[in-house]
Amino acid sequence: MLKKLLIVAFSFSVFACTDSTENKFITYCMDTLNKYGSATKEQCSCNYDYTSKKLSKSQMDEIVSAPYGSQGPLSTKGEMYFITAGNESGCFE
Repeated sequence: MLKKLLIVAFSFSVFACTDSTENKFITYCMDTLNKYGSATKEQCSCNYDYTSKKLSKSQMDEIVSAPYGSQGPLSTKGEMYFITAGNESGCFE
């Protein structure tokens, strides 16, 4: 019984974490792209779907860890991941 309860609790935490990352990524995407033009939630959702299949969880977390451009003119690893995946995804054409 305890084992089943732990499995259910772990599964819930994994899904909650994923949803949180997805929401953070979509918000990051829209905030970033709306600085320079416009992006829809659907485009950013498409980009998340593509990016989450290509990058690890830690790389996804690195993308949303700080607002785009917060490090000044030098790009962070997270920003480079975001730019590269966004260009490859085809979601913004």
